[in-house]
Amino acid sequence: MVDWARAVAHNTARNQGDARVLTFGKNNIGQLAAIAAASMLTASLAGCSGGSGGQGSQAPGGTGPVGPGGPGPVAAPANIIVPTITSVSIASAPVVNFRLEEKGGAPYPGATLAGNGFRFVLAQLTPPESGGKSSTWTQLAYERSSGNNLGSLVDHGNGTYTYTFSTNVAADARYTASRTTRAALQLGTPEAGNGVYTWRPSDGATTGIESREIVTTETCNSCHDDLEGHSNRRETQFCVVCHTPDLGGGAAYFPYMIHQIHAGKGEWGAGIEFPQAISNCQTCHVDGESGPAQAGNWKAVPNVAACGSCHDNVNFATGENHAAGVATDDQCIECHGPNAAIDNGRLRVARVHENKQLKFSSQFKLEIVSVDGVLQDGSPGAVAGKVLPGEYAKVRIRVSNPETGAVYGILDPSGPFAGLPGATSTRLQAKVNWSNQDYSNYQSGALDRNGHLEPGYATTVDFLAGGVTDNGDGTFSKKADAPVPASKITGSGTVFLVARPALQVDADALTGNPVNAYVYVDAAGKPFAITDQAAEKRRSVINFDNCNDCHKKVGNAAHGGTYAANNDAGFVCLSCHGPDRSCPEFDSAGNPIPVAGVLDMKYMIHAIHAGNYDSCGHDLTGVTPYPGKLNNCEGCHDKDTYYPVDSTRVLGSTVLNGADIANPELDANVSPNKAACMGCHADEAIKSHMWFYGASLNETGEGTGGPYSPLIQQVDGTLISGDIERCGDCHGKGKRYDVGVLHGVENFQYNR
Repeated sequence: MVDWARAVAHNTARNQGDARVLTFGKNNIGQLAAIAAASMLTASLAGCSGGSGGQGSQAPGGTGPVGPGGPGPVAAPANIIVPTITSVSIASAPVVNFRLEEKGGAPYPGATLAGNGFRFVLAQLTPPESGGKSSTWTQLAYERSSGNNLGSLVDHGNGTYTYTFSTNVAADARYTASRTTRAALQLGTPEAGNGVYTWRPSDGATTGIESREIVTTETCNSCHDDLEGHSNRRETQFCVVCHTPDLGGGAAYFPYMIHQIHAGKGEWGAGIEFPQAISNCQTCHVDGESGPAQAGNWKAVPNVAACGSCHDNVNFATGENHAAGVATDDQCIECHGPNAAIDNGRLRVARVHENKQLKFSSQFKLEIVSVDGVLQDGSPGAVAGKVLPGEYAKVRIRVSNPETGAVYGILDPSGPFAGLPGATSTRLQAKVNWSNQDYSNYQSGALDRNGHLEPGYATTVDFLAGGVTDNGDGTFSKKADAPVPASKITGSGTVFLVARPALQVDADALTGNPVNAYVYVDAAGKPFAITDQAAEKRRSVINFDNCNDCHKKVGNAAHGGTYAANNDAGFVCLSCHGPDRSCPEFDSAGNPIPVAGVLDMKYMIHAIHAGNYDSCGHDLTGVTPYPGKLNNCEGCHDKDTYYPVDSTRVLGSTVLNGADIANPELDANVSPNKAACMGCHADEAIKSHMWFYGASLNETGEGTGGPYSPLIQQVDGTLISGDIERCGDCHGKGKRYDVGVLHGVENFQYNR
């Protein structure tokens, strides 16, 4: 049962300035649930309103009193402090001048060493001892408010400050005024960025000096949203001046430690899985004109620490598992450097780590030339350019090489879709979905690999399975096996084209034998009109560039790289993971046995990223959760596309089929907003709150003994039974408990 008194107490604390709403992050579901439950449950007692403070809503079903009007949106605190170091001088003890500003630019005076948990670091860049070795940072001073070596801070009263170290760095034998030096500062509280200043003390120069800039914070934040550790330490330029070669006996040296974490190795990386091929060095090491100065070191300066972090079965000191035997940093470049000539350069770091599947993807472009309606016998449909109810979609496609302009013959027995040894399961398929209101794929006739019906799955047009017409102009056509249903489906639909060709991508370094592999290819998408005058696209909610920040090509995350969704094509994943997709089992005679479970993307993808997904026989709770902050909706979503939807238009997620699995109007469903939100908000108190405002509860009628009013919808979303969700009354844009505000989305510095 919900502890209403506790909920009210939590909400009261929150409205009095409790800033915990900003602090929940990676997989911190418990804290997220507690805070959200507090605010939302109290709303169900007090009522909610729009931003203008109007009247609240009635309880689900229209019964019960109308809640009182409320004030405007509850804003999450966003007092982010931005430090900037303006100058540093070293005569004896370093003197650091800096300013503190709030995120909006207002000065931040009144900071104190103890009250704000200051830390100051000074380090110097030590050049390599010999060719082939890396430059390294050497820490000369580290002073913090909780230590016994703290210097002095002068507050000038206008947001500017001067800190004088207690350490006489100039007297340190390791200090050389002509070397690149870095000062960095950190506040422990409130939420703040870092101040970093890099210069050459001998002449004060900040440009044209020796540097070691490998990976930018912005690159890290493309996955991590707002990189943070050690109470507000956020900048990679800060990280490296503490995580120097000797820290932790070398185990905490920055390049070694970071590689171990991403590779899932050692004490740092245990249980972590990098969400793409670990060989994609350039995901982090973005070299070229737009990258930092030394971003190319990954391929130009191989060394024991960097390489041994992933290749941790190699002992370079003894030569164990290393073909060249004992090796030191200055020798690595001979075999693995950018100009290494051994075996025609096959051992160069860049060559060994090259992702051939991505490299060759640029040689493929998928196009859906047209989608037209035809009758069962293949004759033209009633209206050119439309697929009317009862007609079959005839899909015309082209596959070409954009680098050469050549068109692939998809039926060529020696072409990229014929298959090769080790890569025989090629694919070239069109997925026909209806309707674009929401892909119910009603009566699609889709079958699984065992010939059993797959409810909610798109109709598949397999261009490698016969019945294909070669049009003689580089295009190929084929008719779908199932028509658009004669009733219940209106509006528009969408065809996606997906592919998995196979190529020889390399030759074995020792034997010369061909190395064959599948190639990742971006999907194509095209809407088509059913009853609409012109084709209308399905709503778009995801920015797939965000997905690819972590997954490189999102199709690589699952299913062998076949379904590479992108912003041009659209959400191809919904062809298989739409709202009416379910997971029935079948007896030996092929009769369906309904089984509870949710395969709909709006629940599944949230739950996977939160580390919560365990449904339909797929336990993914052990998968590494989202590496950023889970409350950053715009880590995946387009701006403002994460607000509650109209539950009479967007379909709920099938959780249990009815007696006829082909008829979704017999299915029990999870209401659409609940399905999306409970992927992260799995707390039972929150689910009870959702039910209070119209969400489905106890969908299968089992387990809790609670109320059982199954949500059943017609194909167009009209309710047959169940309530209408009223989430938008409180959580809509500009409402009192605005989803974006509660999640603190605008507080992430790096949201695009």
